[in-house]
Amino acid sequence: MNQVNHSIVIMARPEVVWETITDPRKYEEWSLVFSEGSYFDGGWNQGDAIRFLTIDSDGKLEGMVSEIAESRYPTFISIRHLGYIMDGIVDTESETIKAWAPSYENYTLDSIDEGQTKFTVNMDTEEGYTEMFEELWPKALEQVKKISEETQSKPMRITIRTFIHRPIESVWKGFTQSEHITAWNYASDDWHCPEAVNHLIDGGTFDYTMASRDGKVSFHFEGTYTKIVPHEQICYVLGDGRAVSVTFNSIDSGIAVEETFDAEGFHTYLQQRQGWQSILENFAAYVEKHL
Repeated sequence: MNQVNHSIVIMARPEVVWETITDPRKYEEWSLVFSEGSYFDGGWNQGDAIRFLTIDSDGKLEGMVSEIAESRYPTFISIRHLGYIMDGIVDTESETIKAWAPSYENYTLDSIDEGQTKFTVNMDTEEGYTEMFEELWPKALEQVKKISEETQSKPMRITIRTFIHRPIESVWKGFTQSEHITAWNYASDDWHCPEAVNHLIDGGTFDYTMASRDGKVSFHFEGTYTKIVPHEQICYVLGDGRAVSVTFNSIDSGIAVEETFDAEGFHTYLQQRQGWQSILENFAAYVEKHL
């Protein structure tokens, strides 16, 4: 095994660079350097399974099967690569794979001073791929730098995704009807959504009551709809002025749901991403089980 090592200084905070690396939309932008249409499936928390994927010219999946060996927000990510996907088939057991797996790809984000980060990548690579990665990683780092520095000067927008193995009619019903919203709209089991009032029309409003199950804390998650395309897109503005867009795309045997929202300034980006993602996963599980 050889090792590829590259660094770049970015005029953005480590939290912003972390978002560039892990946000699905931003990842697709900077990973274009390696392969057109690259994306990931999975999470970036320690222990999460993650796959780095693309679609080949025959329409079949190819990429890497991996897991997050270590994740220390917002300073370090270690990816443990376990195998390949070729022609849509996962291989983690062949002798060819065992010759190099596991291998590691590490990202280090060092804060230099206020608003400046040194991003370093260390990557194990098979000898036949070393020259390619030595050429491509500097280009990828320039993309990470460009995206991060552009993001630093704007409100942070965070994207989360899930996939639901149900028809769009069921997904749309579950997402928009009050009797269903109250069943899934919470991030953890010690919270719930006892009431949901929803007027799903352009210019209409919604008001979801979010409360701890012990009754000690509650708040209203409310906003106004700005665009509704049935079975395709919902856009709204929250009470504090932050914008949210939800899209529904038919893919293979189900629906890909994507939410993009303006971050707030009280919680970390990671806390916001995890909270919204947990609610979205609750939604997916509820629809697949009940609708």
